[in-house]
Amino acid sequence: MKAQAQAVVVDMPNIGIARDGRIFLNEQPVSLSRLIDEINQTFPKASVVYVRADQRATWASVSQVIAALNSAKLPIKLVSK
Repeated sequence: MKAQAQAVVVDMPNIGIARDGRIFLNEQPVSLSRLIDEINQTFPKASVVYVRADQRATWASVSQVIAALNSAKLPIKLVSK
């Protein structure tokens, strides 16, 4: 059951925000300006976007990503370790 849940998460967009503000989509670097296009192209049927930020990332970095996702009307789930 756990392996099945992990497989589903891999098939969904997972955004990581590094402490220096770099953004990653499923471990691949992406700019904020390309983020939504990349999500829509790679995950056209995504029902949710998972967002995880390094605890040392600034709120400005995190809020820019959240604002972009909200503008695109993509549902967000914040993830913590």
